[in-house]
Amino acid sequence: MNKHLHDLYHRLDEIERSKIKHKFKNSPVLLSLVDYIEVCKNPNFKSAAAVEFIYKKEKNAQTYSVLENRYFKLRKKLQNELQEVSIEKTQNVLAAEEQMLNHCKFLIAEGDKKQAHKELTELKNKCWEKNIFELLPSIIDNLIFCNQTFNNIDKNKTLYVEMRLAIDLQHDMNRVNMLARKLYDVFFTQKNKIKEVLKSINEFALKNKTYPRFAMCYHHLSLYYKLSSQTYLENMQILSRHLSAFKKLYSGNPLIPLMAYKANYEKHIHFHFYQITALFQMSKVEFEEANTAMKKMMDLVKSKDSTFKIYNTETLYYNYFLTQCFTSRYKEALETCDLYTTFLKENKQTEKRLFPNVLKSFVFVSSYPQTFNLDADYLLKQLSEYIKKAEDNTRMSLAQTMLIKAEFFLLKGKYKEAEKIVNDEKVKNALQDLNAYFFYKDVISGLKNNFSKEKWKIINKEIQQQLYKATKLDEFMVFGWLTNFTNYCLKKKD
Repeated sequence: MNKHLHDLYHRLDEIERSKIKHKFKNSPVLLSLVDYIEVCKNPNFKSAAAVEFIYKKEKNAQTYSVLENRYFKLRKKLQNELQEVSIEKTQNVLAAEEQMLNHCKFLIAEGDKKQAHKELTELKNKCWEKNIFELLPSIIDNLIFCNQTFNNIDKNKTLYVEMRLAIDLQHDMNRVNMLARKLYDVFFTQKNKIKEVLKSINEFALKNKTYPRFAMCYHHLSLYYKLSSQTYLENMQILSRHLSAFKKLYSGNPLIPLMAYKANYEKHIHFHFYQITALFQMSKVEFEEANTAMKKMMDLVKSKDSTFKIYNTETLYYNYFLTQCFTSRYKEALETCDLYTTFLKENKQTEKRLFPNVLKSFVFVSSYPQTFNLDADYLLKQLSEYIKKAEDNTRMSLAQTMLIKAEFFLLKGKYKEAEKIVNDEKVKNALQDLNAYFFYKDVISGLKNNFSKEKWKIINKEIQQQLYKATKLDEFMVFGWLTNFTNYCLKKKD
């Protein structure tokens, strides 16, 4: 009993603990029990220890058995209160329709089947409208039971037909969810099979055209994984069709869940809408629009609404950072790096502490000659330490990180060191894939041989032409830097 009480209390957050204390502000004895549990580190504390702490002023006036009996009553009172808070928190984990279904089951158990039947009928219609197939079989089953207790068996004929359809749709939705999970694994292991899995999901959408949830899931998953795989970036028409279809379905059915039916699913879809919009705009190299969507996502995550805490991830900070850099919002990008560092500390991921400084290094080389009072030598050391670990970050490859170091050296006038990195096999191959290797060679040659302004103009023009043709983030990152740097070299010639 003591352990259960201890566990219940220590699951509360600071606000919930304050509410408990405020509620019992006129009960000093109960507050003493709260104080004891708060400081007690042993969940299996002895009742005698608690009695000693709470009734120390009365122990000479009363026998231990009397005080112990008081303690048991006090403990029961606090436990009842904490259990109510715990139940309320659990209810918040359930979606509104699921809470209503549980309420109807409670009414049936209490014998109020007439009210239960009325509320179940309303809930059934709502779930059909919202495509919530997860609950429909149970709702209809309870309606059938109510009719049987009323001896209204004839009314069950249509319900059995509905129930069969609901079970089939629930089965299909479960299959779609399974395929969505599989799609995640395939993305990281067998990208060539993404199309095959999406085709299977589309078959369920075509089979169940009457229910838009299936098509919404198909278009959302298609967008997300086709964009992330970078396979379809040369054929943006396919992606545009998916986005248009998803937007149309979402605007007409804003209360229908996607794959996961869970508490606050409407808010989750709202977030996913911004997420898929940002990803699409980034893939189209439309960074202003992408940054607007990313800002809305970050604002939601940083809001007081705990629903969006689940989206507080490394990916969020990195993508927001990129759109800020690509729209020259360098000051904001540095602030995002600091938020990223705080996030890693709070989640005890100190082994990743170097990466936010790698991102700050990217800001330094991208915004030069504006330096934002960043310590270049410190950042260079952080870059070197990161590179020594020789690990490919899923968000920024080792070759990209090495290239930032080469750009650092170019800014510092260390041309030989920069050239050595650019000629490194890993970096060279990455740059050749982007048709950027010889442009870096030209820049290094121009710095070493003090090219004339006219030569820099030619190089700058050729680089800008490549930047205008860029369709991938990596290309934009490389040719964006080369454009800015050659512009800087041209200004120095004035």
